[in-house]
Amino acid sequence: MMNTQFEPMGIGGILDRTFRIYRQNFIRFLAIVAVIEIPMMLVGLLLIHGQVEMRMAQVQGETPNLAVAFPSMIGGLLLMVVGQSLCGAALMKSVSASYLGEEVTVGSAYRTILPKLLTLIGASIMVGLVVGVGFILCCIPGILFGLWYILTTQVIVIENTGAIAGMRRSKALVAGNMGKIFLLGLVVGILAWVITNGFSYAGALIARSIVQIGDPEQIEVWRGAVTKTAIIQQSFARIGSMLVMPVSAGAYILLYYDLRIRREGFDLEMLARALGSPPPATTLMPVVPPSASPAVPPAVPPAVPPAVPPAVPPAAPPPVPPTVPTEPPDDAPPGV
Repeated sequence: MMNTQFEPMGIGGILDRTFRIYRQNFIRFLAIVAVIEIPMMLVGLLLIHGQVEMRMAQVQGETPNLAVAFPSMIGGLLLMVVGQSLCGAALMKSVSASYLGEEVTVGSAYRTILPKLLTLIGASIMVGLVVGVGFILCCIPGILFGLWYILTTQVIVIENTGAIAGMRRSKALVAGNMGKIFLLGLVVGILAWVITNGFSYAGALIARSIVQIGDPEQIEVWRGAVTKTAIIQQSFARIGSMLVMPVSAGAYILLYYDLRIRREGFDLEMLARALGSPPPATTLMPVVPPSASPAVPPAVPPAVPPAVPPAVPPAAPPPVPPTVPTEPPDDAPPGV
């Protein structure tokens, strides 16, 4: 179990963590790929042998038996499409569990994916048609549609949605991050191309060194030599593809979680789960219509205090009349 730190990541961070998860789970990832890819490799080798036989028939001037060859090729291609969808989804589930610190086995990864297989195949067909029509109309719409729906499989695997819901969810997640997704896809695509073609080129060199083509006039010898060369070269190319598949699956699963962390606070949700508290809501609360809201009583203005009458100045005292001296009476003694 990995001790995972949930945080937003750039392109370098996504690739670094992808390779760390790959190194720590190499055996499990290789086993998940081998369960499907080895039988698919055998089917591919049978298709190669059929193609060589058809080519030899044309060289000898014979008419190829299309009644047998064509249905065999179509059946083999459909089987390879089913196998690729199943293997890729199981890898995504395993990488997701490693990132989240969960335990998963090869069997449990496939058991989780099997009920979703038809949905995954349907989604792959719809995305392929939409992107193909976009490239037919013009190159830019095809690139745009490819970026919109690049996380459709990841959404179906992790969130257990339907095909159309997965496409809508993918478009919503990638909104505003198209440049980052394009650069990551470019880096992963170049890496896958270099490794796959490097193994294929090594297989061609080895085939040329150990297989003698011989004289084309000797049809049987030449047929066997061409068949062996194609088988060796395609086997090496398939091995390179098997080694690259976990890198591609890991990069896009980590991109999915990075976008959820940035847009929905997935890191806070995981922290809340680890602490045992309910996770924070990641969706907007519904708007309550005005009729459902409780009535608010109208505001009552504060009471106005009674008016105070103006102050009345005190009344002035009445004037005091001046004192008039009185004359003494005639019979008053002197000095009064």
